Amino acid sequence: MGGFTSPGADEKKNLLSILGAPSFEALLSGIPNALCCSTGLNLPDGISEVEALRKLSLLSAKNAGTDTWNAFLGAGIYDHFVPAATGALVSRSEFLTAYTPYQAEVSQGTLQSIYEYQSLICELTGMEVSNASMYDGATALAEAAIMAQAVHRKGSKFIVPESLNPLYLRVLKTYMKGLKIEIVEARAAAQGTIDVDHLKKLLGAEVFGVALQTPNFFGVVEDIAAIAELKKIHDFALVVSPNLLSLALLEAPGNLGADICAGEAHYLAGGPSFGGPLLGFMAAKQQHLRQMPGRIVGKTVDKEGKAGFVLTAQTREQHIRREKATSNICSNEGLLALSATITLSLLGKEGLLKMAGLNVSKTQYALSRFRKARKAALTYSGPVFNEFVVELKEETLDQLFARAREKKILPGVRMDKLDRKFDKKILICVTEKKTKDDIDALIALFE
Repeated sequence: MGGFTSPGADEKKNLLSILGAPSFEALLSGIPNALCCSTGLNLPDGISEVEALRKLSLLSAKNAGTDTWNAFLGAGIYDHFVPAATGALVSRSEFLTAYTPYQAEVSQGTLQSIYEYQSLICELTGMEVSNASMYDGATALAEAAIMAQAVHRKGSKFIVPESLNPLYLRVLKTYMKGLKIEIVEARAAAQGTIDVDHLKKLLGAEVFGVALQTPNFFGVVEDIAAIAELKKIHDFALVVSPNLLSLALLEAPGNLGADICAGEAHYLAGGPSFGGPLLGFMAAKQQHLRQMPGRIVGKTVDKEGKAGFVLTAQTREQHIRREKATSNICSNEGLLALSATITLSLLGKEGLLKMAGLNVSKTQYALSRFRKARKAALTYSGPVFNEFVVELKEETLDQLFARAREKKILPGVRMDKLDRKFDKKILICVTEKKTKDDIDALIALFE
């Protein structure tokens, strides 16, 4: 039977005859009745390809996209500038249809692009080794927590800040539950960063790692060095989840004492696209190479002395003994990693620095306006990159978003949708793509 072609009536009869079954239903006789649907699926009649295309197009047109709405959404999914050349280059068939580069001799281009990606991630994070990318930021952080325990070799508690993205926390808890690792939350201080004094009280012999997201879910930049200092008193692995674009301005986590870096980088590869696809990254110190999940591409020379590239490490159960495998849900996002590599290469150091600077300057303009807004107030006082939290003074979020809908503005992420404790709070993101008019239109909603 063809994979994409439905068999005709005669073909079905022939297939059943060969199988020795009187009907298709007879093939399902081994399935308990309790698991079978007796009422049917109540599906509509089939339609032609032309009709289906028209119906789906009309349905798609109802979506509120960033191309037709003034959107200030963030919370891990960002709308940054990606050069048009990036999309054009990765659309080439040799990139778009490339498979996992198992055979190095015929996959040199793919392997080299991954090697360049790893090098860029290491340069941004201040780390020494990077893998070939991961599924997304949330699972990358979870894998980093598992790696931290492997590095530390003892303890069953992993500390995360209250300021961690709630969606990341849900994924992390799901992972750790199966591994019998306890997640301990450190509360946030008034300025929006992790409460260092509370963290000190939580640290102990059972703690093998501490996670730190920066800028965090509240948009506030964390003091990595201050947390790394605590490692002199308590032995733990510091896992940092940074915004890679912010590292064009901020010091690299690896230079401040981080042991592992893991997070999201989709915004260097493409737009939000309704939440995906995403691009997880992971990097660490050289000494932790053996505990790192996923694939790692290395540079070598062939027997003639010519430079070449090869998969240096593959810690998957398909390649090594299952009990030694460190890989879980860490499929590398090769096409997006290539996209991010092209974007970073086209922008260069100066372009990336300018882009990060625009994020800060435009956010500062928005903050200056919000300090005078009548209907809202800034929640946290800590330094930010391009996101910040605003709390409504009088009206509800439903009322605000109803007015915003009329203006075709998506004012930010409703934090109460992620956690009820964030009632009346909204997370606003201002990127380099926003104009003064865009920001002024947003502020008008709060005045």
